[in-house]
Amino acid sequence: MRPLRAEGWFAEDLDRLPEAPRHTELSDGALVFVMWPRRSWHGRLVTSLTTRKARERRKAIQRSLIG
Repeated sequence: MRPLRAEGWFAEDLDRLPEAPRHTELSDGALVFVMWPRRSWHGRLVTSLTTRKARERRKAIQRSLIG
């Protein structure tokens, strides 16, 4: 997307961009697209899911080795 003016994007422009992704930020006149929210709960959730998945994978490997 090209800005409407040479100075770049303004906050008012961002408010009027319905096609912009939900987590779009404005930095020095440029649009910044954030692919995921930056919240602590999100990091904790990812860590928890990764840990559980690794634990389940280890159990599956042990079951396959035992028979």
